[in-house]
Amino acid sequence: YFTDFETNIRQQSLPIEIGKIAIDAPYGNGHSWDIWNNEAHVFGQAAQDMYAKRLQTADVAVSHMSADALYVPHTRPHVLHLHGSPKQRDDLIDRSMLQPDRAIAHSNSIQEWWSSHYSDMPMDIFRNGVPIETFDHPVDSERPIDILYVGRLLEHKGVQDILAAADPSQRIVI
Repeated sequence: YFTDFETNIRQQSLPIEIGKIAIDAPYGNGHSWDIWNNEAHVFGQAAQDMYAKRLQTADVAVSHMSADALYVPHTRPHVLHLHGSPKQRDDLIDRSMLQPDRAIAHSNSIQEWWSSHYSDMPMDIFRNGVPIETFDHPVDSERPIDILYVGRLLEHKGVQDILAAADPSQRIVI
């Protein structure tokens, strides 16, 4: 994946130097809002033209991090998909929260933080995890993988829900 990113995305679509991104370890430490903001800033500036071109035929734009919202053109409805919350507000986040039309939070605590600071932003909750009652039966298929999970191995990401919902005969790749 990283090789594909280096070759096809960074070099062809977003010609930026990876060294401009503040990264701890190979992919960041996953805990610093500043690292994510810096990454969003570098990618957002490099990708603005691509975003505008791709959004011409899109129904909606979805950005992942508040700072990403600054670089999404205002040609389509825009939803901000919130996976976490910073320790405090800052100017960048305040500017970012003026861009989307609405937000989706991954949990009650995330929704509570953002709503308490940005009460004018319409917000829904879309939880992590898998509804076990929906996926509690085996799937007949010749696929090499039945379930592929890509993400950090943290409890709130729902990995245990996937394992609980899966049938023992299913092929799971984490």
